[in-house]
Amino acid sequence: MRVRYVIAVVTAVTLSVALAFGADAGAATLPCGPGAPGVDTGCAPFTQEFGPSFVLDVLRGHARTGQPIILFRASAHDAAEDFSYSLQGTVDDFYHRDLISPAMMLHYSALPAFELEYTPYGRGTDLCVGVATAARRSAPVSLQPCGVSARTVWVLDFFDAKNLPAVSGFPGPPVGYVPVINGSDANFSHPYVATYPAGGSAPQDRPRPQVVIANLIEFSEGTVYDNQMWGIPQAGAAPGPAATAPAPAATAAPAPAATAASGPPAAAAPGPTTLSEPGPPAFS
Repeated sequence: MRVRYVIAVVTAVTLSVALAFGADAGAATLPCGPGAPGVDTGCAPFTQEFGPSFVLDVLRGHARTGQPIILFRASAHDAAEDFSYSLQGTVDDFYHRDLISPAMMLHYSALPAFELEYTPYGRGTDLCVGVATAARRSAPVSLQPCGVSARTVWVLDFFDAKNLPAVSGFPGPPVGYVPVINGSDANFSHPYVATYPAGGSAPQDRPRPQVVIANLIEFSEGTVYDNQMWGIPQAGAAPGPAATAPAPAATAAPAPAATAASGPPAAAAPGPTTLSEPGPPAFS
């Protein structure tokens, strides 16, 4: 993934993209975990509603601007589910690089921010999960050029969500399911977050329901709807005071042969947006 000042968190891609990049259709995709320094690969987000059995996926795996983002059954052989991300800063950092508005910075300055780049079989596409226009209700989520605007930036919303459910079994800090706000949001009382369509939609439906943007919805006690809560493997912990590492134990240096002296000590709802597919997909 190319180096840039945005934080990256992205999902996966399908067989057609794998073929376009010359990858073997039967090859396994990259495992979820550390890649290059500061970058994690192969870790597709998923909702609390359906859990890690259905993960973020690029419809039919086409690496092109505007390609819809859906949920699809998790597979070690589906490159449409390969995303790479690196955590490089906060909303405040994005603001100082002119990718986040002053209002976003004012409300969410300390929260982690990221981009999700589509990286089938670990190969960058320079396309990130985002929206084509400024965040609004029911805006469809699709692939968009990375690093161009706030529309491909996502913010882990530890501020609005309460009692985050735990996510276990994945590498990285267990931050729990969390809403993710689109970086172009301008509604701070009911922020626009990534949402899987309500109304009984399911990843197995045909046409495939597309992930959308919708206002954050909470129950009276503050619990967020499960179709707006996302498990983000490797996405870092909630902001808070850093733990203090214990000081290393002091170690006496070996005594010289002629003396006994010791040396110094060592030192984590709109109706469905559905899509028609021209023929059966290879994966998605």
